[in-house]
Amino acid sequence: MNFKKILKDLAPPILTKFLKQKKKISNQKKTQYDKRRWWEGNDLAGDNLRFKEIFKFNSNQSTISTLNNETRDCIKVIPKQKLKISFLGHVNNKEVLFSFGNKFSERSIEGNYQVYIDGKKKIEIKNPLSKTWNNSYVKSDIKYKDLEIINNTNYVMYFACPIIFNQFNKAKDNYKNIIYIILDQLDAKSLKEFEKDPEDLKFINTFFDNSIDYQNFFASAEWTLPCFSSIFSGKTPSSHGYFDLKTSENINDVVPQNNLLEYLRKKGFSNFGISKSKGHHAGFNFQKYFDRLLYYHDQADGTHKTDLDYSKKAIDHLELNKNGKNFIFLHFMSSHTPFYEPSINEESNLDLERYGDPSKEFYDAILENGDTKLDTIMDSNKLKKITQRQKERMKSLDIALGQLLSYMEKKDMKKNSLVILSSDHGPHYLRKPNEPLLNRSILNIPLKIFDYKNKEKKIIEDYSCQTDIFPLIKGLFEDENKENLIPPYGNKNSPILSESIFNNKYKISIRSEKHTFHFSCRFDPENFSILMNKDTKIYIDYNIKNNSTDNKENLKSSYLNFIYDHLDKSKVVNVKRDIN
Repeated sequence: MNFKKILKDLAPPILTKFLKQKKKISNQKKTQYDKRRWWEGNDLAGDNLRFKEIFKFNSNQSTISTLNNETRDCIKVIPKQKLKISFLGHVNNKEVLFSFGNKFSERSIEGNYQVYIDGKKKIEIKNPLSKTWNNSYVKSDIKYKDLEIINNTNYVMYFACPIIFNQFNKAKDNYKNIIYIILDQLDAKSLKEFEKDPEDLKFINTFFDNSIDYQNFFASAEWTLPCFSSIFSGKTPSSHGYFDLKTSENINDVVPQNNLLEYLRKKGFSNFGISKSKGHHAGFNFQKYFDRLLYYHDQADGTHKTDLDYSKKAIDHLELNKNGKNFIFLHFMSSHTPFYEPSINEESNLDLERYGDPSKEFYDAILENGDTKLDTIMDSNKLKKITQRQKERMKSLDIALGQLLSYMEKKDMKKNSLVILSSDHGPHYLRKPNEPLLNRSILNIPLKIFDYKNKEKKIIEDYSCQTDIFPLIKGLFEDENKENLIPPYGNKNSPILSESIFNNKYKISIRSEKHTFHFSCRFDPENFSILMNKDTKIYIDYNIKNNSTDNKENLKSSYLNFIYDHLDKSKVVNVKRDIN
């Protein structure tokens, strides 16, 4: 008989739980990852900055607190006590969301929360719910001055920093809603195949019928963490520095200052996000520029369930701030292999002879691993079944997204909106043996942009990258030079960079219409040094359409100089060129 099973059956539950936790911590230490990777919703020390934006705030220490997956900046108000604080003048005549919570284990608590503004009671919540935010929306045209929060309960109250909504002004503002949808690990070629039958992805195809469709859009890296930070910062991994969880301990903010989120907040947008990225949550200070950020742990057999709720939560926020400007970021993870817990509709279209467990099917198809555990070479015959599952999962995601897309159609919200549909990166398992890691099948991802100003379908063949997203959005507000904007918003025409800094190796691909230049060498993580002459490999891939007879040595020299110039601008890594 299995000894572990006997021990589990005989041991008290509290001991079993303790041993599981010890084993979990031990396994986490073995990975040598940044400890923040394992953040599970515990309170963190705040920096008071969000409160100082709207209050005369001097003494109270804020916390970063999470209830029901939603993270907010808070002040703790102890039981039977009150908090008095004064507004800054620029909050006058605004619509405000007040939120309160507690962490009691039962459904609700006895007592009430009260809010007084300039001596008049505005809010009273009796028997507040536990482990979730209790919200009150105040519409007012008065001048706010003094705020008093009273905790008439026996439990600590979490008073979240109020959200101030800025109204959309038709006379001055062009864009009311900007929505960025990420379908994790989806490549452009696969999506194009799935779209051939217009009924399969009906909601996506209908909504993006007159969109701008980019055929040569590339990820900045080969996995989620550096890609997300590139999207929001407009920088490549060697510049923003967030490329490996084994080297990220010294990075406080995974999205550097002067980023897309900060920019849109300054433009009066309310930022709402849902993330499943293990490195983009409050543990890494990702919530800093969001009014509301929801984070869900990516867990097997749980991903699909939470993804189904994303559209509803996005709609809730759009309804909450229906008169204001919104930026919504949605990270759908169930499009990532293995495709756990298939729905009954997905299974009805799969082969009758197959694995019941999608993870067993996926890992059984792996022939060998490359430089990372994510980098896999697959059996081409077995891969067909994986692709079939991917298609069925995409049809399910189309239905889940359809709730949001149809809502926008019916509510006439496409007007004054920009909606981006893309991915973080493509599947690693599409790589062929002896092919460079940063190849087209992994990095060429979808980019569809619905822009209410665009009146017809546009197919863009020009090369573009995730670092182009931030400048593109700045261009919508005429805050970016046209030379920095990709078509049709501008006329940028420069090489596309993708980088991987992972497991002691540095890799870069430089793409143009004529060729793709692949370069790799050693990376020293202790000194953050790229050792340009250690374990160097170079591969030039000529575009099929390129009929030129470029001299290979001249090309090599030109591209290497390009890499030197690029890396010399980094404030994160340093380059060592002459190494014995």
